[in-house]
Amino acid sequence: NAGLYAMLRPPAETLPPRYRGARAFHVGVHPERPDATLLASLRGRNKNKNKNARRVLLSVEPFTRATRPVSRETLETLCSAGDVFSPNGLEAVSLVGEGSPAELCRRLADAGAKIVCVRRGEKGAVVHDAATGETWHVPAFLEDQSRLADVTGCGNAFCGGFMAGLVSGESLDRAVCWG
Repeated sequence: NAGLYAMLRPPAETLPPRYRGARAFHVGVHPERPDATLLASLRGRNKNKNKNARRVLLSVEPFTRATRPVSRETLETLCSAGDVFSPNGLEAVSLVGEGSPAELCRRLADAGAKIVCVRRGEKGAVVHDAATGETWHVPAFLEDQSRLADVTGCGNAFCGGFMAGLVSGESLDRAVCWG
């Protein structure tokens, strides 16, 4: 309902003061209704800063797959809103159709994503740099799958590690290993 959806889309001004200086933000959005205002506000933190200030990185993750096709405009809003666009495999397919992970990455990059990271669970991840055209396939690290109890939050944990790697200055192929 509208009330619940509004709670999931707080304005950037409501960030606690200690969060406002963050070097990176990871935001989950509904792929059919991305909060363009919030994304633009977080993205705008790179403007009006002194030249010595660090750049703020923004990671955008759909938190569910699209239940119906999204318009090209919505897809471009999703993909171009941040530095990293990171859907899981099902979310990527719901946005751009069937294809190999590398094909999904290229289609999402064609829609405006700078860096695309398609998360594939136990199959690892595929990351694509639109600027260079390079694509890396990174396997998952799981010593003993029988000990896996619940996958809830794994995507967020992956995205956090990936962004931590980027913020720390790691190359793209190394940062995805942090994820």
